[in-house]
Amino acid sequence: MVILKEVRNAEFSGFVRPGQEPEITAELRSETVQQYKLMTKASVEGKVVASARMVVEKTDLSSVAPSRAPLDQLLHQQKKFSMINLPGQFG
Repeated sequence: MVILKEVRNAEFSGFVRPGQEPEITAELRSETVQQYKLMTKASVEGKVVASARMVVEKTDLSSVAPSRAPLDQLLHQQKKFSMINLPGQFG
């Protein structure tokens, strides 16, 4: 499971109006065994409307809520299955 740990330097420079579809991008800036630091942007029609630096952290659900250990195992199995079925280098 990946959880959002931190958001920094969030900037909003425009609006997303009803019917518009924002394009969300994330660039990996650095990573450790358990954390990923990302630079994220939201754009509408090629114009950046929001950006932020984010830190996400990998964790086992069972470490947060031990009673959910069976769900954690299921999520890991589904992830492995999804990776097997991806085209390209994973297929």
